[in-house]
Amino acid sequence: MRYMLEKNFDGRHFMIKSHYDGTLIDAMFFPATSEKIYLKDELKNSSIKPDYINNPTVIMCNPNAFFY
Repeated sequence: MRYMLEKNFDGRHFMIKSHYDGTLIDAMFFPATSEKIYLKDELKNSSIKPDYINNPTVIMCNPNAFFY
């Protein structure tokens, strides 16, 4: 299922470290635009500012967000 979400909806799979105890949280990101998704390190030293950064982000907090 994850592959279909990545392929059909340009989803990006991430593991996010929690600030509380360092637990890794399994997550998917679906951009609000069709722009290329950049990693944090790619944006850090760059003048690139994609539009999706200024758009709302939806976070689903359930094991695997019922998707995969």
